[in-house]
Amino acid sequence: MKVTSPAGLEAAWRFWTAALANTVPVERVASGADELSQRQRQIVALMAADVADDGIAAALGVSVRTVRSDIAGVLSLLGVRSRFAAGARLQAWESDGTRRDP
Repeated sequence: MKVTSPAGLEAAWRFWTAALANTVPVERVASGADELSQRQRQIVALMAADVADDGIAAALGVSVRTVRSDIAGVLSLLGVRSRFAAGARLQAWESDGTRRDP
């Protein structure tokens, strides 16, 4: 696709900027969380960005029930009972690169 008009370039730039703003980081999750699936990593990243369950579902194109099930799986894998504890556990692993309880 070749865009040469100033209005077309501006629209393409706005689209690109909006697309980047809505991306979901997958790779930057704690190194100690290797057993998390790609979708669980996306969910963790969105949870860290303070996105609610319905927003996570919309961003990933799945149901809210699926998101909640995946969150339960994340909590189970991390051995914690709350989202806050999961965040603390992941933060501890990310800060020192090892698996330890926060």
